[in-house]
Amino acid sequence: MKNHLPVVLIILVAASLSLSSCSKDKAGPVTLTGNWNLVKDSVVTIGSGANIAPPTVINVYDKAGDYYNFSVNGHLYMQVNGIPDTATYTLQNNQVSINYTIYYSQTRTGTYTTPYAINSLSAHSVVLVNPGQFAAPFLTKETIRLSR
Repeated sequence: MKNHLPVVLIILVAASLSLSSCSKDKAGPVTLTGNWNLVKDSVVTIGSGANIAPPTVINVYDKAGDYYNFSVNGHLYMQVNGIPDTATYTLQNNQVSINYTIYYSQTRTGTYTTPYAINSLSAHSVVLVNPGQFAAPFLTKETIRLSR
């Protein structure tokens, strides 16, 4: 039996290594879909032309309980500053476009789309940046930080 002990030990070690490799997390690729907690949504304006001034933060939303939930069917359910809302979204390359519908007195009055670059995406956080919209004389930039 002493002669077989090294062989038995090698087989046991090999078996335990192969079993431990099977128990690894089988997580797929990181995606935007799913529920995210809103960490911070900030809008900054930057003056141009004669109105050049330091960047000014005009809105910051970071209320506890706010969220973005990107469903697999292209619907977005969100709550920002305690107010629930819905929209649709499309993903293309490294960008998400959020499509909002505007209602006034229960009548649909229009739609608008805001594109966001996905600056960083991991299993636990994402940063979405609207590169800026120019409304003379200011440039407005929005950054949304989400976490799981």
